[in-house]
Parts: sequence; C-alpha cells; structure tokens
Amino acid sequence: MDRVSKLLAAALLAGMLMACAAPVPRIDPSVAKMSAIRSVAVIQAPEPKTYTVMNLGHPGLVFGLIGGLAAAGDQMAKQDRLSAAFKAQQAAFTDHLAGELVGRLVASGYDARLEASHWKEVDGGGYQPALDELNSTADAVLVISPRIVGFVATGPMSDYVPTMAVVINLWSPTSRDFLYRGFHSYGWTPKAEGWKTSVPTKTFTNFDALMSDTRSAEAALRDAGAAISQSVVSDLRK
Repeated sequence: MDRVSKLLAAALLAGMLMACAAPVPRIDPSVAKMSAIRSVAVIQAPEPKTYTVMNLGHPGLVFGLIGGLAAAGDQMAKQDRLSAAFKAQQAAFTDHLAGELVGRLVASGYDARLEASHWKEVDGGGYQPALDELNSTADAVLVISPRIVGFVATGPMSDYVPTMAVVINLWSPTSRDFLYRGFHSYGWTPKAEGWKTSVPTKTFTNFDALMSDTRSAEAALRDAGAAISQSVVSDLRK
C-alpha cells in the first residue's frame, strides 16, 4: 500500500474512532461548589481545520481494504469541499457556541466572559488547552472542546444530519480540580454512553443537497451551537 493509501485509510479509521470512542467519566456538578461560583471564564477552542462529512454506511466499507480506501478518499474530498465553502463564508462555529454560552450563563446569574487561552495541537488534528498557562482570575474556567463539527449520515440512503459533539469541562484555577464534565451533542449521537443529545430541526437528503445551500448548512450548525449551549447551562443552573 502506498503512502497516500495509508493516509486515506488512517484518516477514515481515525474519524470513526474519534466519533465512537467512549468519553472519560462525566463529572456531575456539586451543588455546594457551584453555589460558591460567581464568575466564569469561557475558553473557546480554535475553529476546526476541517469540518466533518461522514457516512457511517458508505457502500465502500463493505468491500474490504480497497472499498475502505475508496470510502476514505470520498470522505476526505467531501470534507475538503465543505470546509472550503465554510471558510469562504467565514463561518465561525466555535465563536458562536462560546458567545451563546456566555449569554446563557449571564442570564442564569453568572458573571461570565470570554477569555483567550493557548491551545496545543495534538495527534489527530485536534487541540488541547494549556490549562497550566491560564492566568484567569475567575472562580471557574469553562473549556469548550469540540469533537465533531459537521454532518453525519448513518447509511447510504440516510440524510446528512448537522452534528456537533462537544466536551465541556469546568475547572477551578484555585483547587486545580475539575468541577464538572459534560458530553453534549446535537444531531447524530456518538455510540458511547454519556452523551446528552439535542434533536436537529433540519437535515439534508444527500451531500449534493448539502452543498447546494451551504448558507443553510451553516445555519443548521449554528442551531447546533445554540442547542448545546442551552444543554450545558441547564446542567450548571444554580
């Protein structure tokens, strides 16, 4: 197998594993600890380099290695097309999610604000926040870590569903402990236990329908950010 084929196969496998891997344990918020929190610094993640387009029932997956390579190549080509369209539209889904979270936290009685943080790129193309480098004076730091931002179909004839899967950690700069960890998704639900999922209001019959109206596709993912922010704040409401 040549280098390109290996990369395509690895990309497909990594995408599947990332979507389906079991999350680390959820941490439910303590009423006593949450009651002591007044200010929250919200740390948004960088925008994804590539937006997900994944068909879990791609026909090529049933034909072994050659079919898997074809499926991987098709997935990567679709992701490149969607990512180019979103970048041309200056879509900013992590910005939108962070802004929604701040607004809903303020409405729930917190003194919430956005704060910048350094993020380290990790294997697989993701990012990890450098919590030890934070100098926040807030009582707690809320870190947004997207796992999936894009569209997922579960079968060859299934609609593409706007999907966002996000891990939220609430961290104490004083105790250096995690006060809360929640797993929130919109659209397709990762198969591991622990995800709290919101149902989308719009889907796309196929990839061509998705690409024919990328403004509508962008709006669908912005809806995902609004729903996830509401889900997070419902967990943290005093």
